[in-house]
Amino acid sequence: MFRASNFAVVQAILRVPSRNRYKKKWAINRKPKEYKDVALDYFDVYHKAVFARKWPSIRLALLSLRKYTAVINNYAENETDTVTDLICAGADNMIERASTKIDAAKKKLKKVNKKDRDKNSLSNLKERQQAALENVLGENTGEYYKEFAAEDIEDDRTDVSAFVPASKVYTDAEMNELAEIEQNIYNPKDIDIEIIPQVDLNLPKFLKVFAFPRGETTQFTKPSPDQGKLYDYYLLDGASVLPVIALDLKMGDSVLDLCSGPGGKSLQILQTLTPGRLVCNDKSSKRLTRVRNVMEQYFPNTLVKETVLFMNKQGEHFDEGLEFDKVLVDVPCLTDRHILNENDNSYFKSGRTHERVMLPSLQKTLLLRALQLCKPGGSVVYSTCTLSMPQNDGVVQAALEDIWHESNIEVVVNDLKIIQYTFSDYFTFFPACRFGLLVLPQIRNNFGPMYICKLTRIK
Repeated sequence: MFRASNFAVVQAILRVPSRNRYKKKWAINRKPKEYKDVALDYFDVYHKAVFARKWPSIRLALLSLRKYTAVINNYAENETDTVTDLICAGADNMIERASTKIDAAKKKLKKVNKKDRDKNSLSNLKERQQAALENVLGENTGEYYKEFAAEDIEDDRTDVSAFVPASKVYTDAEMNELAEIEQNIYNPKDIDIEIIPQVDLNLPKFLKVFAFPRGETTQFTKPSPDQGKLYDYYLLDGASVLPVIALDLKMGDSVLDLCSGPGGKSLQILQTLTPGRLVCNDKSSKRLTRVRNVMEQYFPNTLVKETVLFMNKQGEHFDEGLEFDKVLVDVPCLTDRHILNENDNSYFKSGRTHERVMLPSLQKTLLLRALQLCKPGGSVVYSTCTLSMPQNDGVVQAALEDIWHESNIEVVVNDLKIIQYTFSDYFTFFPACRFGLLVLPQIRNNFGPMYICKLTRIK
């Protein structure tokens, strides 16, 4: 007779591993996830919750070859020939083409589009974010966290421990995860800030940016130097033109590029032929060296010496007794496209979780510093290259709240829809931004992401 004890022994000897375990050789040979794969998983949770049906096409575009534009170097000897060659190759001057749409954009602005206004209403934004919150929390933190969601979306608390039941003790890693969930949800609030439409658009006539038409995948050849060793054009993501357009540079303006590395936007600012002074600052000496190299490759030495000042300061502590007419603050962010295609310098490297969680706090501090450095009557353009709404509209909102409660500075937000309408041939914009514009990557015109918001300082 086969006893139960014998059965237990046989069962132990013949026991088959459960399905959720790996055989030893599988575990040894299994390829570990790269940082870019971790980033993609992250975006599949947080970005998908916000962009919903748009996310699959955005995701595909982010993983595909980026589309570039060519910024013509006005100081190169062969500038005229370069322009002619690009036109013959089928590229258009996007600034020149956009200028033909300004009148139509002005007429469109005068019409009250109730559908668009309702789409960006506070209640609508809150519904969107609450849905995103419930989606993310349900997948990541279990049911115990859901009961706090409705309360927290109306709450101004920033202490993550306020969400944690006292009966459970959390590790540092778990606390970082909870903090990351909190900082990835944008909580729209009804704050006392004036949003005024920008009814005119002065496109810089000397800035020439060439792009191939929508749907074309033609790539520009590498820039080449002239006899004076100045390169004929500079390649960058077309959406990077918009922050410079939004600055609305005037002749003789003093301009600060607070986080100037790697130098593409500083180059464009000088190519407008307007600044009386340009200060290029970056806290990273390596990035600042790259900015210097860009200036040496595209501008005469005398111009750089007379016009450009390079500074290696932490942006949040920048205080040289200077004030500026225009300030560009292109803040450190998740750099969505970069971290999905490269493993180097990724915010998803082990050990950088806390740094990633603290990004919105750093961004807010940089924006506040930019506003302090701006002269009354001047303007600040805040920009990122991420789809993260908390790092875009969320940071602007947080900075405006701080200004309202803790300083005598007065600002207004400029509604930039005129830029959206004028550049609609080249960029696809997210329709539900409250304070700025967000360029969405799309396969047929694979630019972005790029968020821009313009604030004018009143006093």
